Amino acid sequence: MTKLKVEIFLPRRSPGSNRQPGSYRLKVTGGVMFTMTWRQLIMKTLKRINKLILVLVLVVMFAGCAGMSTTQQRVLSGGAIGAGSGAAIGAITGGSPGVGAAVGGAAGALGGYLYDQSQPRGR
Repeated sequence: MTKLKVEIFLPRRSPGSNRQPGSYRLKVTGGVMFTMTWRQLIMKTLKRINKLILVLVLVVMFAGCAGMSTTQQRVLSGGAIGAGSGAAIGAITGGSPGVGAAVGGAAGALGGYLYDQSQPRGR
């Protein structure tokens, strides 16, 4: 396996420089060099962090349902689906996504409970 060496060169303000202020250069082994602003670096890092947070939330969400009864799972999933749908509808129609999420979550939880109660118990 080849090791990758990355060097960061902080900007020097020279009178004839054509680089943007606040940018830096990365030099990767093999002579590849590119320039990126600090804002671009921060945004790229935040995207990676957001992906990691999403994965962690999904893992915790699925692991958290392991010890629940079927009624609890249906109420929770109905509430989550309703909250997501309500927030989306609220945002699309120009209303408040927060109110849409609250109303949708309550309606979804109620729907999940009613669906669970309508299912036969001898499965």
